[in-house]
Amino acid sequence: MPYNFFALIKENNETYVNRVALGNELQHELSDMFITQRDDFLNANVDVIPFDGQYKPDPNEILAIGGFELPDPFKEAIDSPMTLPQLHFNEETESKITAIFCGQNIEGKYSVLVQLFEGTRLIKPKMMNIVFGANDVFQRLEYFGMTLDSKLTAYYEDNQLHFRSYHFTRRIFDLSGHYREATNQEVIELASHEHFAPVNQAEFLEMADHVVRQTIARIQRNDVLGTFSVKDLAEKALDVNLPLELDANERIVLPKEKRELKLVLSFLDDQLFLGPISGQTRISNSSKVIAA
Repeated sequence: MPYNFFALIKENNETYVNRVALGNELQHELSDMFITQRDDFLNANVDVIPFDGQYKPDPNEILAIGGFELPDPFKEAIDSPMTLPQLHFNEETESKITAIFCGQNIEGKYSVLVQLFEGTRLIKPKMMNIVFGANDVFQRLEYFGMTLDSKLTAYYEDNQLHFRSYHFTRRIFDLSGHYREATNQEVIELASHEHFAPVNQAEFLEMADHVVRQTIARIQRNDVLGTFSVKDLAEKALDVNLPLELDANERIVLPKEKRELKLVLSFLDDQLFLGPISGQTRISNSSKVIAA
């Protein structure tokens, strides 16, 4: 059975789906193309890495979020395609279509193949779009149209969302619960922990850019401060040539300079290491746990 195809549309903070009407031959061709892209996307040579918000996959790796709940608009489209309004192109369409997708539901188990759609892929008749036609003669395209990508952006199956780029995938799916930044309250809670000397909260919040907030969120998620004492952390920091400053009450003094603060937070996030060749302290912006 060929797939039905849909356009995911986001407008004024609302998400809805339109059905993409296709001729029978084109529907079969697109179905075959998406299946081929799925097989390329998740083939036997690809390693699946659990998404943790920091690891950047290599070309032969993809990220996966387990237990991912497929949003209702996708389910409703796949289950009842003919109840959806048909997609109509106009001058406003380009800024609203977020993705083109297809999928199926087999005994309550959904699989979805998704391509991100960007405005540059919309063909507008007011532009001079020409194609090489019959008899080697160029012809002008006089209707709205679209070009599709040569690869999938994401693939959903067995309650797992697979993707390579967090940046592109979050434009389609809400991933905020899986890659989150610490709130102001959580930033202050960390800075106010008994392991640390008192800080100026306003100044600390000012230094808390998105990188700092993401790091703090991971530190809290991993309960680093609850697991290790100040003494433990100070000793471990020496192992990576990062002496921690302690006050008279044996509390860690958080640096007032952002660069130094990020070093300390990166240490607490297990992202500092000694280069095995140079012996220099290095910070990682991408890491994966390798089983022993």
